[in-house]
Amino acid sequence: MTTLRRHRHWAFSGFILLLAHIDSASGAPPVGNPSQVSLPPAPAVEPADPAIVTAADGLLRHAATVFSEAPVVQCRTTVQSRVGENERTLVVESIFGPNGTALITSPQSTLLSQDGKLSIVLQDVWDRYLETPVGRSLADGIENAMGDRALAGFEVMMRDGDPPEAWLEVLLMRSIGVPKIIGLERITASSGLEIDRIHLAGRFGRGWVDLDSARSVILGAQARMRVIPEEGLEPFELDLIMKTDTVFLEELPFALDIDPGIRTPVPHRHDLDPVLRNRMSIGQQAPPLKLQQLGGGEVDLAKLRGSHVILCFWTSWADASKRGIDQLEQISEHLAGLEDVHCYGVNIMERTDDPSERAALIKFVWDKAGVKVPTLVTPDDQLRTAWGVTTVPYSVLIGPDGSVLDIQTGWEADWPKRAQSQVEGIRSKGSDLDN
Repeated sequence: MTTLRRHRHWAFSGFILLLAHIDSASGAPPVGNPSQVSLPPAPAVEPADPAIVTAADGLLRHAATVFSEAPVVQCRTTVQSRVGENERTLVVESIFGPNGTALITSPQSTLLSQDGKLSIVLQDVWDRYLETPVGRSLADGIENAMGDRALAGFEVMMRDGDPPEAWLEVLLMRSIGVPKIIGLERITASSGLEIDRIHLAGRFGRGWVDLDSARSVILGAQARMRVIPEEGLEPFELDLIMKTDTVFLEELPFALDIDPGIRTPVPHRHDLDPVLRNRMSIGQQAPPLKLQQLGGGEVDLAKLRGSHVILCFWTSWADASKRGIDQLEQISEHLAGLEDVHCYGVNIMERTDDPSERAALIKFVWDKAGVKVPTLVTPDDQLRTAWGVTTVPYSVLIGPDGSVLDIQTGWEADWPKRAQSQVEGIRSKGSDLDN
């Protein structure tokens, strides 16, 4: 199942590709970050009969061969997932023709591979789309373009002729970790269809894959994953049901094409991402910034020309932000008394979009910390995009002419001294010129 949407809060160190679709915007409760997750002990699994493992592996390999050698393959894959009370359904349609031709569509993206060229349109990026050479295979092209081979999906990997050990984990959406075959049984569906069910176990749970015994076609899969967070958070379980309908054809039923609309093609993934492509560099002019200050009053960066401005972007739920704000306070205290130096915290990336809730949360955190440096309150995450903030804390030193003098991504012990020495060095040069 191909998905090209960027990973968000739920992608625990790449545990599960599907959770890219179950972000905080879906209403699912936050479950922490990678540092708050413990690996559960490996489940006790009786050793599988080697003959059963060989037979099941042979069924998977034959299904991959049938899939890769068919003139044309058309698929419709439906994935249903449930985490607690939150349920999601994702449908992906794909068609594979000769010579690496493919068209894959989902609610988030459209992908076309044709004539050695790979085109990817992300629906939430309205002005650009990716256009790049495919390379040796479609899976390689997607990996090179998007940074993760698993984003190609098991259908693409099977069509490329990859072995089961390459795509079986992806078929289960990385839900149970690296799956190992533990059993094989032949069952008969209510329709009379004979099904080969291959049972699997991994570090995070168990599942199975069903194949049409006569056609050697994958019908679907089920899995259950369990993750145990730390810090008193409740364990959570993921239930996954995947069904795929596969049709073999002799020729393409229609011409494959993609309509990017008004989007402009770009060669690199970073050119697509509205945050990454706005990453600032030293020497450029700082983007506009006009925000309300906690406690009242408006701060407009344009009106602070002629002064040094030091900003620290932070969020209430990231512990590292507190260390960044502590450094901002340290810088402010060191430069206290200088009228042409201004320090502000800039709150971003809160987990609520309600303005009053955001303001109340920020005030609670600020008052509890006893921070004297003022902070600015963002109504949404548009500022994060405009400033290219990909992590917190994120600190920026802006010179009197509005240019970016220095940037600190994350926390570094030497940041306060670096910022202070630059401000004092520029002031010293200015004084020398005045004399």
